Amino acid sequence: MIYPTHCEYSIDEINHLIRTAPNALISAAEGDYHAQLREAVIRFHGRRILCLAGPSGSGKTTTANKLAAMLEKDGIPTQVLSMDDFYKNHKDMVPVEGKLNFEVLSSLETELLHDKIQELLHQGKTDLPRYDFHTGTRRDNAVPTHLPAHGAVIIEGIHGLHEEVAQCLEQDLLFRVYISPHSGFQNEEGIGIDKRQVRLIRRMIRDSHHRSASPTETLTMWEEVCRAEDLYVRPMARFAEYRINSVHLYEPCLFRNEMIGLLQEVEKESKYYQLTENLKFSLEKFEPLPDSFLPQDSLLREFTKN
Repeated sequence: MIYPTHCEYSIDEINHLIRTAPNALISAAEGDYHAQLREAVIRFHGRRILCLAGPSGSGKTTTANKLAAMLEKDGIPTQVLSMDDFYKNHKDMVPVEGKLNFEVLSSLETELLHDKIQELLHQGKTDLPRYDFHTGTRRDNAVPTHLPAHGAVIIEGIHGLHEEVAQCLEQDLLFRVYISPHSGFQNEEGIGIDKRQVRLIRRMIRDSHHRSASPTETLTMWEEVCRAEDLYVRPMARFAEYRINSVHLYEPCLFRNEMIGLLQEVEKESKYYQLTENLKFSLEKFEPLPDSFLPQDSLLREFTKN
């Protein structure tokens, strides 16, 4: 395993392994991530509510489902609740600085979230909502859901550790987990990508495949996402009892070619052009890794077209 120096992984070491032993590098990276999940499950045992939070592009959705699968394997029935399904209808949101802002807690129906959690834990059943981001509307009571008496609930979302979310839940049943890429990548010349850029790359590729968003559209949204997470998400990390580092050592190599192609779509007249040129320059320092090497059960598939 390659360990980060000064919070950065060595691009030179990673490139060497990509050239000589790519499967070993991938196996080590995937094994490290899954070991962290197993440790989280071990620490969670004896409680019933797992709140999973982290900034955009951290892999919350996949991680929540993997944790649920591990708990199920341990004999604990588990339901995953996505906080995204508890957003208010567009017409009911109060604009922030003149526009809708999905990054602030006030955009969520927290009382509805609390009610559904309590119904699941104490009545064993509820009807969960589903949110349609295309229409900006929530369908209440859309999904009948059951949970046995000894079952667990995983709540995942950027505000999963917020005080207002946790304060109405039984504290002795609660376990808080924060997930994010905790390290970036750098070569001996000091060139590389930082941990926030790791998430930007994930987000840009995912938006291209699943939201039909251009790189410029993602970059425009990214400014507000980063500003909001610095205000509302990252400060809540102090409440976490366990942290998961979701960075995968081989991911810049895997995403290299596709990301460079996307960045080339940004026009010279764009205010993001120099940023994208710098990011391309950094990505070119990585050895490319073909998509065929990506494991079927990898967290990174959350961000790809597969």
